[in-house]
Amino acid sequence: MLINGLPVEILGIIFELFVPSPDCWIDPTTYLVLLCSVCRLWRQVALQNPLLWTALHLPMSEAAFQWTECILPRSRSAPLHIFVVPKYHEPKSPAGTTIKEWSSRFLKLIEGHSQRWRTVEVDVPEAAIDLTPIWKGQAPMLQKLVIDTLPLSRDSRNTAPVLPANNHLALLDLSGFPVRWDQWNCTSITNLELGFFTAREPGPNPIELCNILSLLSTQLRELSILGKWQPISDHVSNSTPILLESLESFTTSRWEWPVQEVLLNCSFPVLEHFDTKLPLGNLSIRLLSRLSMEPALLQSVKRLSVKDIEDELEVSMEEIQLVFPQASHVQFGYGIDLEILDHSSSCFLSNWACMDQLDIYEASLAEIRQILAKRYEKYPTPLLELKLNRALGPIHRADYEWVISRVKCLTIEQVVITCNGISESLPFENIYIIPQGVV
Repeated sequence: MLINGLPVEILGIIFELFVPSPDCWIDPTTYLVLLCSVCRLWRQVALQNPLLWTALHLPMSEAAFQWTECILPRSRSAPLHIFVVPKYHEPKSPAGTTIKEWSSRFLKLIEGHSQRWRTVEVDVPEAAIDLTPIWKGQAPMLQKLVIDTLPLSRDSRNTAPVLPANNHLALLDLSGFPVRWDQWNCTSITNLELGFFTAREPGPNPIELCNILSLLSTQLRELSILGKWQPISDHVSNSTPILLESLESFTTSRWEWPVQEVLLNCSFPVLEHFDTKLPLGNLSIRLLSRLSMEPALLQSVKRLSVKDIEDELEVSMEEIQLVFPQASHVQFGYGIDLEILDHSSSCFLSNWACMDQLDIYEASLAEIRQILAKRYEKYPTPLLELKLNRALGPIHRADYEWVISRVKCLTIEQVVITCNGISESLPFENIYIIPQGVV
């Protein structure tokens, strides 16, 4: 059967799979134009499917703005995904229109459709202030709000908007853009991400942070606190810890005061995953005291993801094991180079007693063999599982057989082969393992 012989409903579903899901970095314009250019039938099917026309990106040219004007009626009553994120690679408009002016025109165009807004992502400071329908509670179906901006040229402490109550908002990501933290009304959030803040664009103070977490205590599943915040002078001391009964994942950078305030004033019965940098930073005496007196505070954490290890700073294994006494699954993420971070990473891996599962994004088997050899001098029990996303080739049989003899399950996704300065990633099953003695 020819594809044009399919029912138009099936063809429409195929088109939905072809067009990328709404994303701030992927503009679906090229895909939509291609669909509408194949034949008359395809154009009709595409134009009659409103779900194909729901991603609206900040236009930075007159042609792009006219395209956006065409998309809006084609989306009919479908939910809209708004991305006010500049694409700096696009050529500037002949009139020299600024990003601020384009974002202002764009928001005025879509303002009347705020009842359909489901996703809003903003990377323009002035546009964040101009999200009037959100601040006035006129976007009741909004599910995802991301505002990640550079600081405004003016002090924004007196102009911060109030985040209104919204029963559908599940993901809130704010960085460099303060709201009225003392008038927090939104209790439906399951994923809260807070980035950097300054004295001019302040994040919540300790009291406000604890109040927000208390309001979200029953439904919050993921919490991220990244970047530095404004300095503080006062701390909170709750007699009864806030029970974050649904929190499963906590992502941090260095353990500045906001992270330590959370750990000091909350309890985490189901927290399974912790993502952080090492070393943890200067832990306060109050936090060290609580960890000593309540060794089960983070005992539920079984998976520890390490996004970076600062090689010049000493990693205290006693301190880490005090914080994460039961973390048996260790993940080394993208960006950690075991060769560069040999001292810190070797110290960390070879001294982690309860580790039985290890994930590494990129390393050679020779590096892994060296690290595991140090570990087995202290802990001869084999690892249950070792996952290597990218193995740096070539792979020598001696290293491969040594590793598989000490790991019950070894998984290698890809092997990176470099030849004449050109690197290529190949599936592991297509790789020839070099026999012993062959260079």
